[in-house]
Amino acid sequence: MTARPTRVDPWPRGALSEVQLTVMLRRRFPDTVLWFGPYTRHWWAMLPVRGRWCLVEAADPDELTGAVIRTRR
Repeated sequence: MTARPTRVDPWPRGALSEVQLTVMLRRRFPDTVLWFGPYTRHWWAMLPVRGRWCLVEAADPDELTGAVIRTRR
């Protein structure tokens, strides 16, 4: 029997706070304004796209990372 590969979670939510996750995201995307909404409980980003600002919303850091990358393309 072979073991299934385990997925490593890049955002260990139990170990890191929203502040720490925000710092990690800001380091990854330095030209993007990123924050966690304490009332909405969603992640947000404002990023420049073709000379205009674009607002992106996501449920978690993984989703926000993907949304920022897709929006930049």
